[in-house]
Amino acid sequence: QVEPLQVKASKWFKENNRTRLAIEHAIAGNANELAAQMMDDFALPMLRKAQFNTLADWTNSISSELLNQHINLYLAKTWADLFYKRTLLVEKDISQISEWQKANKLTKEQQRIFTSLKISFSIMSDNNDETLNVVQALLADNQPSNHSLVRIGFYNSKDDARKISFKIKAELNLDTIVIKND
Repeated sequence: QVEPLQVKASKWFKENNRTRLAIEHAIAGNANELAAQMMDDFALPMLRKAQFNTLADWTNSISSELLNQHINLYLAKTWADLFYKRTLLVEKDISQISEWQKANKLTKEQQRIFTSLKISFSIMSDNNDETLNVVQALLADNQPSNHSLVRIGFYNSKDDARKISFKIKAELNLDTIVIKND
């Protein structure tokens, strides 16, 4: 069987480190598994760069069944949904990711990203109790990296964090909570 030109182009771009073009050609050539695998490999670096538009476009181009097979991509999709305030989708996604977490399917990095996501979502949703629970659990471990996650969650939610920072400060007996607001 002859390989479609779009798929050949996708593989060529991948071999030449042109990931975005490789993914776009894989999508155009209906090579969805190839596209999903490349997206999954590239999702976390894109998430770190807050490239939510591209992530949203990509994740909308593949089936939910395929998306469920790629945890990095699923996490990135959930962050994009949070960015666009699609709260019902985020709630569903958090539930799915929680199941993966219970089944020990998340890497340490994926767990950190998920925790930051939960903090950001609970702040955005004005769910003060959930935010407090997540922050308490993180700080109870007394790991410096967990303190960074708390800051990330607050930073991602910016102004919304002010609504609950004083409650968290009082409940956890913290001297200060720094909320960076650019």
